[in-house]
Amino acid sequence: MKTRKLSVDLDDTLVSLVPAILPEVNSKLGTNVTEKDVRDYYDNALFHSGLDVSALCRKAWSRPEELKLVDPKLPDMLSSLSNEYCYKIQITTGTVADLPCIRSCLDHNGIVGDSIVKVWGQQAKVKQEFSVHVDDLSHVASMMNDAGKDVILLRRPWNTDIVASRGTIKVVDGWPEAYEILRRR
Repeated sequence: MKTRKLSVDLDDTLVSLVPAILPEVNSKLGTNVTEKDVRDYYDNALFHSGLDVSALCRKAWSRPEELKLVDPKLPDMLSSLSNEYCYKIQITTGTVADLPCIRSCLDHNGIVGDSIVKVWGQQAKVKQEFSVHVDDLSHVASMMNDAGKDVILLRRPWNTDIVASRGTIKVVDGWPEAYEILRRR
């Protein structure tokens, strides 16, 4: 019987969305920006250049079979957490993608979850019931910490403002480290 709920963000926590939109960003702006150059997920000069970033994200999600996972071993890790360590896995996302595209991408990449919950606004993630949440956004991790909820923050170029674990936030360098924390809980 699954007794613990693992909540996992989708965009850039499970699925690499920023790398999927950067080729078009670079083409339209005549730049050569990489994922490592994106220092702020929402307030980046590239994304305030007149480009409709939401439209670029929707376009990327319209081709779910082309989207890659942030870690190719995620299917095995999530399956193990579900089957061996009794986690119920809920994908909790505020993505612009619609559910059929999300399901298609997850199926194509071998990700199995117990449920997908679309929320409006990051604060709505905090209101979900779960044992632990995994995200890539530092402000979501801070909101979780303020609410006393356990959160694992995947270190990304855009969340370097939280450099070390504090309170209920555990900062990790990637999914293998997150998996070890979850496995030992």
